[in-house]
Amino acid sequence: MIRFNSIVSITLAVLLEFLLGLGFAIAQTGLAQTIKSNPPQPPNRGTPSNDDGTPATRGNCPKTDLSLRSIVPNTEAESPGFTLSEYPIFWFYVPYESDDISQGILRIEDREGNLHAQVSFILPQTPGFVSVPLQWIEKPLEKNKQYYWIFMLDCESPEFAEPDRDWQQGWIERVDRPDLEMQLQTATVEQRLDLYWENQIWYDAPTNLVEIHQLSSTWRKLLQTVGMESYASEPIAGSVELVEDEEP
Repeated sequence: MIRFNSIVSITLAVLLEFLLGLGFAIAQTGLAQTIKSNPPQPPNRGTPSNDDGTPATRGNCPKTDLSLRSIVPNTEAESPGFTLSEYPIFWFYVPYESDDISQGILRIEDREGNLHAQVSFILPQTPGFVSVPLQWIEKPLEKNKQYYWIFMLDCESPEFAEPDRDWQQGWIERVDRPDLEMQLQTATVEQRLDLYWENQIWYDAPTNLVEIHQLSSTWRKLLQTVGMESYASEPIAGSVELVEDEEP
């Protein structure tokens, strides 16, 4: 009987140790999935922008009639938009004057969190649609590889020692579609937009935004597709000015 009780005690101890280890592994896997699905956010997140473009306060950043937005449809964290370009152009609506922003940063990482590129810049003087070309970065986006990007603006505030921050974020993947590229070569501006939407090539649709902006119906169609109809009367401010280029 003593020997039997000893065997039972040892068996229970081994089983308990196994279950504790299994629980820890599951917890770690769950944590890893959470981090992967929801990458670390910058500090002072504040209240996010509304889908319809109505104002949203970002901490102590200036209050504006329209919110900071990227010109891509709202997507889930794990659902990237596509590009055909090794150096795509990112377009954003920025509601701030350059004097209100102490620093702007665009950071790009791979799925494992490794830094691919980071650029710092200053904004055009006035609010409007702003482009951030990636021709500045040393390494192009690799084909069939997903990247996490975050566009951050540090807001100047005389009332606080540390600047507050407004941002947009998303996922992008460069795809290899020679058939689509051939169709795009002979397509009109509106036909190109249709081809981009049909194939989820969201990041390339606003590449020629200046040209699209001059075509009223095409311009409104683009903004309707990304849920930014209330931005239709806003101007194109131009490109950011690079002030620092940090490579991994």
